Amino acid sequence: MAKKVLASFKGILSEAESRGLVADNIAASATIGNKGRHKKPVEIPTKAEIKAILTKLDELATNKRWRRLRVLFAVAIHTGFRASEIRGLPWDAVDLKAGTVTVKQRADDRGPLG
Repeated sequence: MAKKVLASFKGILSEAESRGLVADNIAASATIGNKGRHKKPVEIPTKAEIKAILTKLDELATNKRWRRLRVLFAVAIHTGFRASEIRGLPWDAVDLKAGTVTVKQRADDRGPLG
């Protein structure tokens, strides 16, 4: 996305330069690098590791807080939803009979819905 934005910005400044609106296209030599990004590959847990996580959560689910967290982790594991999608998940998006969960909104880490 950053590369697309930079390309558009360079184009705008190039057009402005050709029309004499700016003296120089200062973005012409700018680049977007990805150095340092994705330094190590993402490690996806194995099925056995996921089962161990859910088993441990079942053990911890003796109190209310851990029961709620167990549900949160189970939804994340089985759906692949982003954290913001899970935070914004309303009950009317869950259909227990059909076994479906629909993303209708998201909530950032501070709470506002979007």
